[in-house]
Amino acid sequence: MSYQRKMRYLLLISCLLLWASCKKEDNDPPVVILLEPLNSTFAYGSEIPIKFSVSDNSSIEEVRVTIRNMANNQVLNSLVFFTTKTSETFQGEIAFNDVHVESGAYYIQIIASDGTNEGAAIKNIQLQGAPLTLEAVVGLTSGSAPITAYTYVNNQWTSIYTVSASPNFSMIDSYDQRMVVAGNSSQGLLAIDAVAGTSIGQSPGLSIQESLWEDSQYDDEKRWWWLACNDGSIRAYNTLAIPRIQWSIAGNFFPHKIALTEDYVVAACSNVNQSIHRIDTYLKETGQLVHSMVTNSRIDQLAAISNNRVWTYQSSEEMQQKVYDIAANYQDEWTNFRYAESGTILKVIKTPNLVIMLFNDQIKTYSLSGTLLTSLTITATDISFEKLFNHIYAKTVGGWVVIDVSTLATVTNLAGGAPVDHILFRYNK
Repeated sequence: MSYQRKMRYLLLISCLLLWASCKKEDNDPPVVILLEPLNSTFAYGSEIPIKFSVSDNSSIEEVRVTIRNMANNQVLNSLVFFTTKTSETFQGEIAFNDVHVESGAYYIQIIASDGTNEGAAIKNIQLQGAPLTLEAVVGLTSGSAPITAYTYVNNQWTSIYTVSASPNFSMIDSYDQRMVVAGNSSQGLLAIDAVAGTSIGQSPGLSIQESLWEDSQYDDEKRWWWLACNDGSIRAYNTLAIPRIQWSIAGNFFPHKIALTEDYVVAACSNVNQSIHRIDTYLKETGQLVHSMVTNSRIDQLAAISNNRVWTYQSSEEMQQKVYDIAANYQDEWTNFRYAESGTILKVIKTPNLVIMLFNDQIKTYSLSGTLLTSLTITATDISFEKLFNHIYAKTVGGWVVIDVSTLATVTNLAGGAPVDHILFRYNK
């Protein structure tokens, strides 16, 4: 290369570098103007119209539209647009089709980027979530596997599929539309598509010919199923039957009843000789033992009535019903439950507002503070609670009786004659 050509080349490079160094930085974000929606309230099943304009001094690269709750978590699907123009109007729709989105305050967030800066627009909206609906009343037979699952339609039980596990315990998670069945120890835990009846997960059990499970509780917040086990462990599974956490009871004790509060797992335990009995409290997140208290007799039933208080029932004591105070680690005998009559309690169900107790000869409801609300003379072997219509389903010799929880008046009887031993409820969410 000649000297003159080298000089021209160097001069050109110097000019380019000088131009680049003198180029003004782009500090101007895109300007976003929201045009639609004009309305601020949207019901489940609707389409939320989105229309907005974006302008920028250089060029627009990407625009993202999301709907977020007040905790800044995204709900529903997002819209994403790309362009190289300096000004453009965008339009689309976001389907409000997620049944799990609850009613409340949300906001539309539009963020436009020019590659360096971001501009945004926000609109506050209200979403009206899908109403709770009862999709199916599911009945299960008992006995050796396979067992039959029924649904109650047109005033009769109709078989829908078979389940290859004995339902020692069973539950339905309506959020994911799954049923989980705790079979015998060789069958383990079986997860089933609650609509189709197909197997979607299994956690093998132990190779012994007895039931591993002693008691179970479902955690709505975590959507975990907790089980007290006769090998001395407490275990939690998700609704695909995948283990989540497990720990062993200390001192060669065995849990036979458990209750869940917001922070704790409370277990009624006994030693192998049934001569020493305890209440153990564990942190739900880690399984760490918080408290352990020896009781005078075996605790036969538990029900969490708040994060720090658990109702207890001891059939062998004169004052059968007490409340265990977790923080103080003692049984409070001076609640209104002390006025409850002695009797044999077969099952207890805690609802948001009351405690339902199935005695061997009656059903009683109590407030969470222990005030007797209603009682009904009835001989039943099992009860289930349906939360949408506030009904108790009671199994009697003549079949299942549906009872209003407020008055304990009979609403209807489930006819059909199928040998249904357990009832579960599947909701839309």
